[in-house]
Amino acid sequence: MKYLSVEEAVDAAGLRVVLTAGVSGPWGEAVKALLVYKGIEFAPVAQVGGGANEALQAWTGQSSAPVLVLDDSPPVSHWLDQLHFIERLKDENPLLPADMAARA
Repeated sequence: MKYLSVEEAVDAAGLRVVLTAGVSGPWGEAVKALLVYKGIEFAPVAQVGGGANEALQAWTGQSSAPVLVLDDSPPVSHWLDQLHFIERLKDENPLLPADMAARA
């Protein structure tokens, strides 16, 4: 996977997903799987595991991964927020039942 640097990603358009470069972390893999299932394209952005990640902290407000950023929207870093965010991006292949009672 070819990663954008944080500096490149800040000025890029579209969906950018911060992932720990070179590591198959469970949360990053889950986000990637949801995006692939929904058919949503994204640009991966490198986070250095265990690194200071100052540029990432300045851009997203945190130094960890995964983080989703769409254009100029605020970064999305919590797993439940990410799930709902991905669900809103594309109607096809729903991740959650439409019926609220079924979600519970």
